[in-house]
Amino acid sequence: MTSTWCHLGIGRHIWSIKSFIKFYTNSLWQIFWDCDRKKLYCVQNKVNKPYNLSLKRQEEVIISRIRKGHSKFTHSYLLQGEQQPECIFCDCPLTIQHIFLECSDTFSARNLLFGNVKTMHDLFTMFDVNVLLQFLQECDFYNKI
Repeated sequence: MTSTWCHLGIGRHIWSIKSFIKFYTNSLWQIFWDCDRKKLYCVQNKVNKPYNLSLKRQEEVIISRIRKGHSKFTHSYLLQGEQQPECIFCDCPLTIQHIFLECSDTFSARNLLFGNVKTMHDLFTMFDVNVLLQFLQECDFYNKI
């Protein structure tokens, strides 16, 4: 039966139809994503998968939390009914963006690994996620995220 399908060229047509459907679906999703510019849009403005790595589960969770800007360390106050934590070095709200882009305490590690990066989007497009994990380890945030 398979040889008959291949002989008739139907297999090629099915593959072609699947490709078109996938392309069309991704195009619609991209249009919706462009119109609904929420918090995650600044990190990833394209809907296709941003990376294809074989990370450990814990590393995948950490990268996902960084992308979203939410972590136990920066957002646990919401569940505990407390005030938002502040950076003890900068006296400003403690956020993922602050840790990666603004904090004076992480400046040397940030400058060494990232240079003069200004946005979270640049971090995720210009650097491998393993560099982001290395930054967290060097700044002693890896187990806090």
